Amino acid sequence: MDQLDTRKAESAGESTGWPPWLRVVATIAIVSHAALIWIAAWGGSPASRLEMSWRDGFRWYYGLIDQGYTYRYYAPEPPPTPVLRAVIKYKDGKTEEVRIPNRDIQPRMLYQRQLALANHLLNDVEAARAGTGDASRSRWAQSYAKHLGKTHPGAVSVALSVEMHLIPDPNEIRRQIDATGKAPDLDDPNQFYSVPERIGEFPCDVS
Repeated sequence: MDQLDTRKAESAGESTGWPPWLRVVATIAIVSHAALIWIAAWGGSPASRLEMSWRDGFRWYYGLIDQGYTYRYYAPEPPPTPVLRAVIKYKDGKTEEVRIPNRDIQPRMLYQRQLALANHLLNDVEAARAGTGDASRSRWAQSYAKHLGKTHPGAVSVALSVEMHLIPDPNEIRRQIDATGKAPDLDDPNQFYSVPERIGEFPCDVS
C-alpha cells in the first residue's frame, strides 16, 4: 500500500508540473533574454563596430524592457557627479540644507536612485538654460522645489544650486598622503567640488 500511495503522489506531482513543451519555451526565453542582456553589456561604448552592430540590432528589445542604457558606467573614466543642494527657508528665518544624493540614505539602492535623479535634473537645467537663458525655467527644478516645500512644513522658499563632485587626481591624493600621513576627505567641498551654480529660488505655497 505504501508503494502504491507513493506512486500516486508522484503521478499527481507530475500532472501538476509544466508540460514539456512549456518548459522548452521557458528555457528558450530565459536563455535568449540572458544572451541579449550580455550583448547590451558587450556593445556598450567603448566598443568595436561589430559589438555595436549586434547591440543596435536589438534596440527594440532593450526599449521594450527598459534596458536602454550602457552597463559600462565608469569606463573608460568616470565623469564628475552632479550634486543638488537645496536651502529651505522657514517662516521663522531658519534654514535647512538638503543634499541629493544623500550619502547616508539607506538602503543603498535609494542612493543610486538619487544619483539618477540628480543627473536628470542637471540635464533638464542645462536644456532650460540653453533654450530660454534661465535655468529656473527647468520643470524638474520647479518640481523638486515644490516637493521639498510640501514635505517641509513651514517652508517659505527653496533655493536650488548644483555643483559637480570632481574626480580626485591620484597624484594629488598621493601628494597629500605623503605630506600628512593620511588620505584626504574625498568629500571635502574645498578640494573636490566645483563652484556651486545657482539654479533659482522658488517660493513655497504656505497657505
